[in-house]
Amino acid sequence: MKKTLTILTTLLLALPALAQEETKEMGNIVTDRPTQSVSAFTVGKGIFQVETGFALQVENAFFADFSMPGSMVFPADFQAITYNTTLLRYGISDRVELRFGQNLGRTRVVADGDLLAKSDALFIPTSLGAKVNLLDPVGARPAISFVGQISGPLFSDLELGTDLEFRFNFAHQLNENLSVGYNIGGVVNTNANDNSFTGLYTAVLGYSITPKLAAFAEFFGFLNSGQGQNDHQIDFGLTYLVNSNFQLDVYGGSGLSDISPDTLFGFGFSARIPKN
Repeated sequence: MKKTLTILTTLLLALPALAQEETKEMGNIVTDRPTQSVSAFTVGKGIFQVETGFALQVENAFFADFSMPGSMVFPADFQAITYNTTLLRYGISDRVELRFGQNLGRTRVVADGDLLAKSDALFIPTSLGAKVNLLDPVGARPAISFVGQISGPLFSDLELGTDLEFRFNFAHQLNENLSVGYNIGGVVNTNANDNSFTGLYTAVLGYSITPKLAAFAEFFGFLNSGQGQNDHQIDFGLTYLVNSNFQLDVYGGSGLSDISPDTLFGFGFSARIPKN
């Protein structure tokens, strides 16, 4: 009996060390936020990862008030608020992960600090998909992965159609502190009236300021295949590695096209839960 207790005690005392060793082998958490670029890496077999945060887009435009005789038109901020941009990732193998995304948000119109209008908070969109690691980095060859997902108003009555999105994701580690990532892909929107295709691209430059603090600058856009305008934007941000499994982030940016939002802002966190 004493021998059994001794063995159990030894195993219990060894668990934290084993967990630390496993985390060390996995390295630091790699996330798909806060950038628009999706990373070229999967989370790993048996790993569950949560990435979530707050996002705000503001477009400066004119608001027409028809509630009273003699309508008034005045400048206002049209805000698209996302209270949570949640992405859940789970590795079913070392090269394949399943992905579930869910946003909760609303729109508002604000002028001179006064709230003029707002929508109900809605769960939209909901996305289901997978990421597949295609190639590991070797020499000058980048890491390459593919993401495919379907999204739509699963928990909403809004008739917005279904989006089919795909991306090829690339990552280069230029040196110990500097990295480059980029995505090429597109979105097919299907609805009752018409189908449309929008191309997308992203390019991000990341720099490790310290082992825990990193900065990034990003250029991204959406290319309309129809008569609509193309949408080009930039953003900048910081990430802070609290520990190997937990990261904080903040970012801000601006639109470069007439149809782009004038201001982008967001913050959030990512947490990795290693397998037992």
